[in-house]
Amino acid sequence: MIAGLFPQAYPAVDARLSQARGWVASRRRRNADAQPSPPLSVVRRPGVTVVIPSRDGLALLREMLPPLLAQLAHGEVIVVDNGSTDASAEIARRDFPQFRLIQNGRNLGFGSGNNVGIRAARGAALLLLNQDTEAPPDWVAGMTRTLDSDPKFGAVGCKLLY
Repeated sequence: MIAGLFPQAYPAVDARLSQARGWVASRRRRNADAQPSPPLSVVRRPGVTVVIPSRDGLALLREMLPPLLAQLAHGEVIVVDNGSTDASAEIARRDFPQFRLIQNGRNLGFGSGNNVGIRAARGAALLLLNQDTEAPPDWVAGMTRTLDSDPKFGAVGCKLLY
């Protein structure tokens, strides 16, 4: 780092580096006696939450939701409606009452729609899906089995077929 090589040329940067080094050292001393965090498998809550942001996806949701229902014995599906103008929110509420529906007043986009669903999720594992996804019959079990196979795993991905 240049500031470390030439402290006289960059006194403000060198002072901040020295301050940061002191802070890191004090945190290490304070945390030396702390109990380690429990393994991830101990912290996990049971179940799976599938989050599906949706916008005007009536036909897609009708195809996608029934197969997910068959796969989720212990879990939940959250459909996040991003200001749909079709009847998809009403149909999801009426035809799939076992799924949670969150209605945004406007289109927040895919990323923010996922974030809304994630904040509402109760499951230990989160599965994020597009509304046009087709999940094979053993997809949820395969994803959770892989995630649970090693406590160091925090995320897994699946093969995408187009």
